[in-house]
Amino acid sequence: MKLAERKVAAVVTRGRQIRGVLGKLQRELEDRLPTLELLVAENDDYATYNSQQRRQVAETAGTAISLVTVMSAPFVDDKGQVTDLSENVVKDAELRMLALQPV
Repeated sequence: MKLAERKVAAVVTRGRQIRGVLGKLQRELEDRLPTLELLVAENDDYATYNSQQRRQVAETAGTAISLVTVMSAPFVDDKGQVTDLSENVVKDAELRMLALQPV
């Protein structure tokens, strides 16, 4: 019974971590999309973008990719154990968000 309680606690904890990082990623993406939409509306030729504009595109795309990666990573295996993969994608997403330039 104690083992089952620890498993459940680990799953609940990881679920909270995932929800938290998904919320942060969603907010980052929502903050960045208007700037990207404006950029593309004015000029959709990436080859002509300056370094700052390319960084904006890369950060917005990277944020979207991180969001999808976190959502698609299984956080429990077939035995009900929390996966290392889910821990890694959460940590990676948090590190990527720390590296983002302010909008």
